[in-house]
Amino acid sequence: MFRTIFLLTIFLLIFSGLKAQGIDYVHPKKASFQHVSICTVFKIIGLKKDKENKGPDNFYTRKKPLKRLYRKHRIMDDKFEGRAVYHFVPKEKTAQKHVLYLHGGAYTSNFMKQHWLFISKLLRKKNVAITAPDYPLAPESDWKKNIAFVLNCYRNLLKTTASENIIFMGDSAGGGLSLALAMAVRDAGLPQPGQIIMLAPWLDLQMRNPEIEKLEKKDPMLNIADVKHSAMSYAVEEANLTEPYVSPIFGDINNLAPMSIFIGGRDVLKADTEKFRTNCKAARIPINYFYYPKMMHVWMLASFFPESKKAFKQIGSLIDLKSNSHEKR
Repeated sequence: MFRTIFLLTIFLLIFSGLKAQGIDYVHPKKASFQHVSICTVFKIIGLKKDKENKGPDNFYTRKKPLKRLYRKHRIMDDKFEGRAVYHFVPKEKTAQKHVLYLHGGAYTSNFMKQHWLFISKLLRKKNVAITAPDYPLAPESDWKKNIAFVLNCYRNLLKTTASENIIFMGDSAGGGLSLALAMAVRDAGLPQPGQIIMLAPWLDLQMRNPEIEKLEKKDPMLNIADVKHSAMSYAVEEANLTEPYVSPIFGDINNLAPMSIFIGGRDVLKADTEKFRTNCKAARIPINYFYYPKMMHVWMLASFFPESKKAFKQIGSLIDLKSNSHEKR
């Protein structure tokens, strides 16, 4: 009974936040033993050392869904504009919401195992369908082709799903791409999705925020040199780094769907998510900001951190909300 009341209270708080100026959640606990242990391991093995020579098809990527997921879910492998698009639907229920999930990987790496496991968890825990496109990657492709592709993916999804039931979600580069896509959708005169949920989003590919240097000392994952290398590979020219469809922090933030950001304090990308939140507040645009001070980059995709379980419940509460993206703000 107490748990039901607690979850209902959280749901109402989030709902009221979306209707007003959004909510600011700061995780009050110290980092879990599991997270501290993983950060220590990353430091010992030198995870942040130069990786740019590994290329997009490195050991860690899993371009296709894990084989065992085909037994758990209904997965349709589709081709769209010559690229793979994976559609996940619940086996027993009709999905109420549809997530367009854009994976991270600095625009140069494909899906990883953690992406597929996170997508599988969303399917098991929430009544959603999920479309996960294998969008074009640099250096073979660039930002223009990428935006055109994901925009057409959304157009295609609108043929079968009402816009208010669609959620743009992505992590890291995919989080930034989710926001850039929403801007492209608006600019194309298409209806906004119900929500935009960004998980540790990469919002400014310039990486010139002065706070980034301070955060890099705490970040156990991201190598700034590698991140900048990937940024140039995707943007092609330095002048394009401030193009809103490349770095959405420079874009017009008016008339977009309700936005939510999840970020950790040991993540160099926190600097620009803070700046973006400040921009939204100055413009009186609602945004939900979930801040975990001790957590590293994209921790929410892991399944073994207590903090990940907490964040997943919060993501689930957002998914459950009735859309208000089409109300005037």
